[in-house]
Amino acid sequence: MMKKWLYPIADWVSTKRGIWITIIVWLVLIIGLSAGPKVGDYKVSNFQSLPDEAASMIADDNFVW
Repeated sequence: MMKKWLYPIADWVSTKRGIWITIIVWLVLIIGLSAGPKVGDYKVSNFQSLPDEAASMIADDNFVW
């Protein structure tokens, strides 16, 4: 079933024109996605996933860096 719609796509991409169009589309996608928001834009400060009374939090407070 999946092969029926995949064959025309593979045939088109394997042509000389299809190869260049595919490369250009991928480059546009890469450039467009890299221009979007960065991971650092979503950085959360002062995030504490564990309660203060958790053993690992108590150990972290008692650890001398």
